[in-house]
Amino acid sequence: MTSIEVKLRSVDEFSPFLYPSRTVELKTPRGSILTPLRAATSYEYKSKMKTPTAAPIDSPVLINIKKLPPRDLQSFITKNESFGELLRKIGMANRAGQYANIRLALLQPTRTTYEKDGISSMSILQGSTSARERFLRFVVKIQQEAGMDIVTVPFIQLPYATLKKTVTDMHRVLTRLGVEPLFFVDLQYNQFESLIHLLVDELESKLVGLIHRRYADQPIHYDYLRSYYDRNIAFLSVETSRFDENLDDISTMHYLPFLGNDVYAVRVPLPFHNELEIQKPAKQDEPRLEKIRFFDRQTLKVKPAGLFDTERVLSDIQYQDQDIIRRMLDNRAEVNGDNSKYQVLNSFSKVHELNTSLLEFGDFRERIRKNETKDYIDEKEALKPLLAQARKKSTLDKYS
Repeated sequence: MTSIEVKLRSVDEFSPFLYPSRTVELKTPRGSILTPLRAATSYEYKSKMKTPTAAPIDSPVLINIKKLPPRDLQSFITKNESFGELLRKIGMANRAGQYANIRLALLQPTRTTYEKDGISSMSILQGSTSARERFLRFVVKIQQEAGMDIVTVPFIQLPYATLKKTVTDMHRVLTRLGVEPLFFVDLQYNQFESLIHLLVDELESKLVGLIHRRYADQPIHYDYLRSYYDRNIAFLSVETSRFDENLDDISTMHYLPFLGNDVYAVRVPLPFHNELEIQKPAKQDEPRLEKIRFFDRQTLKVKPAGLFDTERVLSDIQYQDQDIIRRMLDNRAEVNGDNSKYQVLNSFSKVHELNTSLLEFGDFRERIRKNETKDYIDEKEALKPLLAQARKKSTLDKYS
């Protein structure tokens, strides 16, 4: 078994009606990692290649997420060349994040149904045991070929009895091979609590992946995670939105530590996957500059680039090419009429957000260690509406 240890380090139980904040240490052969932490994605590494700065990506966790719509899924399990091409891309992502302590690859089937054929990747795997078994064999094998220390197992929506047997069998096989398995669970799965109990309490998993859903949509499932706050288990949340429009654009990843999550990875934009999945229609006549957003550590919000002056954007990080970045920000309005400049500034905003977010998580971990979570919340006004919802829900549950 790969020597990855998970150890609870600090807990700040600042309120019985809210979720305790905690830090967890992940010990790997490459080094130790402390949570809460934002993971880098292959998309952010791609964005870095388009920016005019040598700024490194400092997250010790890399996750390469590839969604598989029906055409890609069918190709993956029926064509030799598809396996090789996907293996090559995983290898490229691993080389880009070669200094990360944990590197992951997740091949997640999509659930969108297209009108022309009425099928989705999830329905293909649900309806055919042989296709499902071949897919899972290939998922394991491609990660072994790529030299992954941790093998991820994507979530497949199945009746609980079937899923329990699949998960149990795969866990047994992978652990016998000396491989660290990381199973993913969709927060909207109707047997979420049973599946988490199986993974943590029966199979004694050290790491569990979560496919993110909004707290307001799945409060009961988030509340169940509270029962594991004092355990040596780490939860990795993927497909998180950059910001929550319902909470004045607060950074989603910066309120997840209050909801029983430890490591977070942002949702990769659909065009990066070259998918056909349905997207929100673009706002008509919206200036390009309005589509570019920066993370602001003072407010924990991700707001349009036009709302920040240059010095505020650059206040947290000293870039090697600071003068070039400053000129780009001073002349940001030019992106409205120049697509190449838009691409560069948009890519820089993603890298800058990742790195400033990592700095903010570093400060927050120190606050947890000092039992100063309440003070942190008092300083971050944007957190209060969300935590008020959690407090109200917790109180109602106690008296229901």
